[in-house]
Amino acid sequence: MSEEKINAYLGLIGDLEDKMPSIENIVGKIHSLGQEINRISGKIPEEKLMALAGYLHHFYTGVEDILARIIKTVDGYMPRSGDWHSELLYISSRKTPGVRPAIISAEMHEILTDYKAFRHLYRHAYAKELRWKKMDHLALNIQDVWMAFKKSIMAIIQFLQKIINDLEK
Repeated sequence: MSEEKINAYLGLIGDLEDKMPSIENIVGKIHSLGQEINRISGKIPEEKLMALAGYLHHFYTGVEDILARIIKTVDGYMPRSGDWHSELLYISSRKTPGVRPAIISAEMHEILTDYKAFRHLYRHAYAKELRWKKMDHLALNIQDVWMAFKKSIMAIIQFLQKIINDLEK
């Protein structure tokens, strides 16, 4: 059993470390494009809004993939309700006694809820419905959000490493 858990946790750590640079690349694109759009004084070209919306969508999808992978591997299940996206964020912000600490803070839960809501809008809206005012705070704050999220994931990686070290003894 310990060997299976060690292998699962090592695989999880590898997956997390593989996904983080891709998301960080998206964060850079969001930041650059958000700054560029923020400097536009007139009508914002639709293709810039669509590009930014797509990057925001990919950012949140990557974050959600990371959280889902942690929950599935460490907690041993995934939420299956019709509102599993919200449940995933909620579970991620709560510790599982005897299993793991909270993955993200309550504050990060609230912040990511805004990104989740925007992703929903993006998936169900037409280009003409996209507005800079619906995404400006998401784009302009992306670096701070990413740094805080990344710090949370690095703490979970350290937690998993400690468990692995304890199991190997």
